[in-house]
Amino acid sequence: MDLTFLSPRLCALHALAHLPRGSLPTEVCTVISDPTCEDAQNAVCDTVDVDETCLLTVRRAFNGSGTYCVNLTLGDDTSLALTSTLISVPDR
Repeated sequence: MDLTFLSPRLCALHALAHLPRGSLPTEVCTVISDPTCEDAQNAVCDTVDVDETCLLTVRRAFNGSGTYCVNLTLGDDTSLALTSTLISVPDR
């Protein structure tokens, strides 16, 4: 199963995440953990190229059904923004 994050307001993220004005993220990292967010199962970082539409899609595969903690980090050379959420993957 793929998880897709869509952010139509990515251009405004720099203000919320204290990224320098006009700065867009150049890297996205995800850490997939158990539901308590304590036992990391997978960590992946990728460079990103955000275009003028300010949309960013991140796809990650899960090993199976269950509840996962997903930490998503966006950053550039000088700044970092982090968010976490619980994802429930249904049985197939």
